[in-house]
Amino acid sequence: MILIGLTKTCNGCIFYIRMKKILLPLIISLFFFFSCGTTQPVKQEVGEIPVDTTSVHGQETPVPVNKTPEAGKETPVPADETPQTGKETPVPADETPKAVQKTEVPVTQTPVPVLKAPAPGEKASDSVQVSPAPVKNDDEYHRSVNDIEVTKETFAEDKTEIMEIISKLAGIMAEGDYDAWVKYIDEDSVKYWSNPQNLRKASKMLPVKGLYMNNLHDYFTYVFVPSRKGREVDEIRYISKNNVKAVEVNENADIIYYYFKKIDNTWFVHIPPL
Repeated sequence: MILIGLTKTCNGCIFYIRMKKILLPLIISLFFFFSCGTTQPVKQEVGEIPVDTTSVHGQETPVPVNKTPEAGKETPVPADETPQTGKETPVPADETPKAVQKTEVPVTQTPVPVLKAPAPGEKASDSVQVSPAPVKNDDEYHRSVNDIEVTKETFAEDKTEIMEIISKLAGIMAEGDYDAWVKYIDEDSVKYWSNPQNLRKASKMLPVKGLYMNNLHDYFTYVFVPSRKGREVDEIRYISKNNVKAVEVNENADIIYYYFKKIDNTWFVHIPPL
């Protein structure tokens, strides 16, 4: 019985060894077959190099694969590795402050009346000193004085006084007041135009024929008033510091209506001789 058992055991071992030689290569082949069939490619992302995995002894070893880009497709360019936060990089401002340039506008100052404190017993209204009217136009000043040495202040004062006299004469001529008129005429003119010979010469130049002037009153009535009534004087022209013409400004030439002569700091009307 023991011999029979040993025989069966030897036979089983021999069968096992033979089957192992046959089945072991088969099992290994099946293992490699299923291992190759289950190999999955690694997912490709933008900017990464595709790899192919090959199993070696059951382990997957990544192998770089050079993939030629297909025609008509652009090769993706790796993005800038610097992370973008969506905010612009601030540019450093110039730390040195720039000086602001201001354009100065010239200011024309108008003379202000000078006020002084009233003395004891003096009324406040008596302490106000009114300055002469300023010259508004430098062109008028230069036209008026020409080459005569006259300051702007003197020019303003003289023009103010002369224009006041002309305004009074306008009322006198409107009323025909000879007595009031003759007070504004200088003595030389009164003597010259009171001479009958001079009046006869002037009478010949009158537009009305046969009209003769016999005295200064006639001259006032027939010559002075008609030639100046209703006329407007704009500016004055210096002949000298004490002799001035009052004129109406015209495009071509000034029209002279009055001559004035300063005597003892007072302006009088001067009537030129023939």
